[in-house]
Amino acid sequence: MRPVEQIAFRTANMDHAIAGIHRVHPFIPYTPLETKWVTDRVTAVHVYTHHDYFTHGVHPGDLFNVKLAFNYDLIPGRELELIQLMSGITVQLPGNHTSGLSHLGYHIPDGAILYDEIQWWKDRNFPCAQISATTEHSGTEKRYLYAFIDTRPVLGVFTKVIARVMNPRPVESLIEEFEHVGAH
Repeated sequence: MRPVEQIAFRTANMDHAIAGIHRVHPFIPYTPLETKWVTDRVTAVHVYTHHDYFTHGVHPGDLFNVKLAFNYDLIPGRELELIQLMSGITVQLPGNHTSGLSHLGYHIPDGAILYDEIQWWKDRNFPCAQISATTEHSGTEKRYLYAFIDTRPVLGVFTKVIARVMNPRPVESLIEEFEHVGAH
């Protein structure tokens, strides 16, 4: 396990969340106008979905869309992420458009070691609930592969393992590669 680099909140309304952060946390020394938010709209595809977490018929190959905002100033040394689900279902955004803590995340250097990272968690009895791959970003050409590990029994939230993908592969090959992640 690596140090937490990302703290993420889900929100039903991105603009309201950004404006509200300073009302909720007045000790933050920045005003919304002084604080830089990097925004992105992302389309991603489910590569793996654990049947215990998706009772709404979500399957590998299904798409979802999110609106993201990142801030690197408000929590020194950490990335603050706000996530608004626009369509589809994800494990940490169950579709009911509620607001709250989504996950704690960290980056690994390469998508090729994601399976090993998932196995590390699995060996400690923390199952992988979802693996997704980004297919389109409005703010970058980068692509990511990430897994949500169910650390809720200990931390109260999911842990997200994030890998930047240098050479994206077809979704079908990712689905095939990760189809046995949940097997015991």
